[in-house]
Amino acid sequence: MKKKIAIDCFKLVKGEGASIGIYNYTKNLVENLAHLNKFKIYIFGNKYNQVDFDFEGVIFIDIDIKLRNKLTYLVWELFLVNKYIYMYNIELTIFPRGYIPLFSLSKTVNIIHDLIPIYYYENFRDQINYFENFYIRHRLLSSIKNSDKTITISNYSKEEILKYLQDNNSISVIYNGYNRLESIKSVFQGDKYIVAVSSDKYKHKNLLGIIETYVLYHEKVNNPMKLHLLGVKSLSSLNFHIKPSILNDIVLYKFIPDAEYIKIVENARVFLFLSLIEGFGFPPLEAMNLGVPVICSKNTSLAEVVSQGGVLVDPNDLNYIVEKIIQIDVDRFYRDNLINNGYKNIERFKWETIIHKYSDEIRKQLEC
Repeated sequence: MKKKIAIDCFKLVKGEGASIGIYNYTKNLVENLAHLNKFKIYIFGNKYNQVDFDFEGVIFIDIDIKLRNKLTYLVWELFLVNKYIYMYNIELTIFPRGYIPLFSLSKTVNIIHDLIPIYYYENFRDQINYFENFYIRHRLLSSIKNSDKTITISNYSKEEILKYLQDNNSISVIYNGYNRLESIKSVFQGDKYIVAVSSDKYKHKNLLGIIETYVLYHEKVNNPMKLHLLGVKSLSSLNFHIKPSILNDIVLYKFIPDAEYIKIVENARVFLFLSLIEGFGFPPLEAMNLGVPVICSKNTSLAEVVSQGGVLVDPNDLNYIVEKIIQIDVDRFYRDNLINNGYKNIERFKWETIIHKYSDEIRKQLEC
């Protein structure tokens, strides 16, 4: 008889909050576990995510709590999830958001994507709600400490966890799986351009560093490529003067459909990703998938993820980054070599391989 496991998806709503990465990760985890057909899978979900999480072979439980706010989520993750664990006689529960209940009526597998709340507390304290951040930091570390098994998505994240908690052999690293993007294969007839992904809301996405790099690049070359900047609505938050002639060459995109995202990225000459901290970092892999040379920060987990598939840089070394942008643009051999290395790199993250590592960890916990 198959063992009963549950995946807590109650809080996940596409487009709500800043959890789109966790949403997509959990959707892929559910789908690929269902395909293995090794466990009886229950999803604790909601009416908003049922369309994405109700796969064949999965029992979807619509948690019919109409009031959805921070207090509801707090009560759910601390206590109420246990009601459903007990009701459906669940043997193991996976918590993809990193927070387990204060006590659990099943085995627990906790997924940690990053320690960004701690990073903000230590580096950007003026950007946080102190009391909310205090709660998140302590709940996160407590959940890691008290889980039967913690899975994190990079060796960097594991090392960060071990700065705060003693290793008791309950932390494993399993890289995120990656689903390939399908090329639009459109005929591109426009000018060459650089594409970058950042944010005008989250400082760790290093918008200022990208702009400073582009300004330096623009001033160094005679016929500079434009910058297409994804995830940014406005540059008004930057305390940085940009000449009108340079500003006119920066194109901003806040929210764009998937098809437009693919088209913009795959027609770029260079993909720039200078984030200061990432638990994993999908955008560089997406660019590699679409055949675009990647220049990426070597900070935190990104060196692991990008590896030999792109140019790894110190995000503060603007001159070197500009040098590499120019080299990729003018040196076809160098550019083609990076593209081929990118194709090879993304092979490491196939869900078809990754999902067996999750299955093995679940099985081990069920057998304990």
